[in-house]
Amino acid sequence: MKIKLLFLTMSLCLGFASCTSDEQDLNTGAKDGAYLDIRVSVPSAGSVTKSSTNDDGTSTDGTQNATNAESKVSTLVVTAVGEDGRIKGVYDIAVLNIVAGGNQVTYETGSFQAEGLAVGDTYKIYVFANTTVANLSLVVGDLFDLNKAYAATDLAGALAYISTDNKFLMTNAEPVVDQLIPTTAADKGTPLAISIKVERTAARFDYKKAAAATSVAPGTSSAMGNDKYLLDGTVADGVAVQLTGYALMNVSKSFYYYKRVSADGTNTAATVGGSETSTNYVVSTNYAYKTNVPANIAAVNNYFFRVIGVPATGVAYQVMGGAADYERLTYCTENTIPGIDNQLNAFTTAVVFKGELSFIGTTAPATGAKIYIYNNKYYKNWASLYSYLSAYSDLSATEDNNDVATLQNRGIKRYTPDSEGKYFAYYVYWNRHNDNGKNTEMGPMEFAVVRNNLYKLMINSIAKFGHPTDPVNPPVTPTDPDPDPLDPTDPDESKDVYMNVKVEVLPWVLRINSIDL
Repeated sequence: MKIKLLFLTMSLCLGFASCTSDEQDLNTGAKDGAYLDIRVSVPSAGSVTKSSTNDDGTSTDGTQNATNAESKVSTLVVTAVGEDGRIKGVYDIAVLNIVAGGNQVTYETGSFQAEGLAVGDTYKIYVFANTTVANLSLVVGDLFDLNKAYAATDLAGALAYISTDNKFLMTNAEPVVDQLIPTTAADKGTPLAISIKVERTAARFDYKKAAAATSVAPGTSSAMGNDKYLLDGTVADGVAVQLTGYALMNVSKSFYYYKRVSADGTNTAATVGGSETSTNYVVSTNYAYKTNVPANIAAVNNYFFRVIGVPATGVAYQVMGGAADYERLTYCTENTIPGIDNQLNAFTTAVVFKGELSFIGTTAPATGAKIYIYNNKYYKNWASLYSYLSAYSDLSATEDNNDVATLQNRGIKRYTPDSEGKYFAYYVYWNRHNDNGKNTEMGPMEFAVVRNNLYKLMINSIAKFGHPTDPVNPPVTPTDPDPDPLDPTDPDESKDVYMNVKVEVLPWVLRINSIDL
C-alpha cells in the first residue's frame, strides 16, 4: 500500500508561504523516524438518549444505526503533539482500510513512517477525519491550538463541511492520552498501533408524523393524521392547521473542532474530548456572550437566522417529509448554553414549523378576508369579533381603523392571506437536549444542540393557533398583531405551550423530542 506523508517542520504555520513540506513514498525503504498505524473507530449505531444523559455520558434511550454515508472515513489528518505542546508532525493520510464491522466500523492507516517523531519520546495524537491539512489552521507558531474553532460564513457551507455524505467531519471523541513510541531497536520498524474513537461534529434532526388520534378535542389530542391538527370547533365544522414545512433558527456559526466539557459551561478547567454527564456542560465557542443578554444583542452576529427582530432575507422553508416513521430532516451545528438561567430564546437553536390553516364546514372566511383569533377562538371576520368585544372603547367597528399595537395589547391575533389566499401560522420548538422532566423548571443542558446527537421529533398535539408572523423571515414592521411575540430575553421553558412534542435524543447518539404546540 502506498501512503503519502505530509511533514511540516518546526516552523509549522499551516497555510503561510514560509511553510515547507515534502511528500515521501513510504515504500522506498527505511528512514529514521517512528512508525505508526492509526486506527479510528466510528459508531455505526449512535447511542440513543431519551432526552437525558447518564453520568457515564451515555443517553437513556439507546442507540440508532448511522448510515454508511454518515460513518465512512476516507481521509485522516493525524497531528502529533509533544509534551511541550508543540506540533512535531502533521500527516495527511488518504488511504484507509476497513478492518472491523459490527456496532462500530474501524479504519486503519496501515504502517507509515512519521518523520519528526523520535523513538522513545511521548506524544499526544489528534485526528481529523474527512478533511485535509489545507482545510485546517490549527497552530499558533508551532503550538497546537486546541481552542481552534470552525467558523462559517453561510449555513449551506457549514452543513456541507460537517455533513456531506461519506465526508462527515469527525474528531477525537475521548480525552487524548500520551503515546510512548517503542524504545527498543527491535521495535523501531514495528508500527505503534494507536486506536482512537471519533465522533461526528454535526448533530441531526429526524421527524415523524403523529398517528391520527381517536379523539381530536382541541388542547388534548388534536392529531387528525397527515400532520393535521384541529385547533377550534369539530372535525365536521372547525379550523385546523396542517404542517407543511420547517426551518432552523438560531443556528450557531461556530464550534470547537474538539468537544469539551466543564462544570459551568465556560472554558475554565474544561476537559477536551470529555464526556457529557447529567451535571456538566458542553462548552460553546460563544459561552462568554451567552452569560447574559447584552444591550446590543441585535448587533451580535453569532447565529444564522436570529430571533432578535432583525429581518432575514429569503430563508426558504423545507418541505416536511411524508413518512409515517422517522426520517431525516436536516443536520445542524453544535450550540450549547452555559448555566441554567441563560437558556433563553436569544441563544437556543429552534425548529420552526410552518402550518397552513384550513377551514371545515361553515368556518371558511370570505375570499381575501383577514381572520382573527381571540382567547384561542376563531372569528372569520372583524365584525363577528367586534360584536363580542365592542365594550372596549379603544376598538373601532371599522376594521382598518384598529392599529396593530392596540389589537396586540388586547390579545388579538390577525392572519392576513397571502397572494394565493392561504393563511399560515408558525410554531417554534426550542430544541430540548437533556430533559429534566419538569415542564416549568429548567435543568443543566436542557436546551441545546450537541454534536453526534440525533434528535427525533414527533408532534403529538397542537393546542393553539401559532404565530401570525414568520419568525425566521420577520418583516421590518409587522403588519399583523401577535400578543405573544418572540422575545430574546424569554426563558426557553414556558407555561405558554403551543404544542406537545415527543423528543428522543440518541447518541448516534439519538434524541427524540415530543412536541406540544
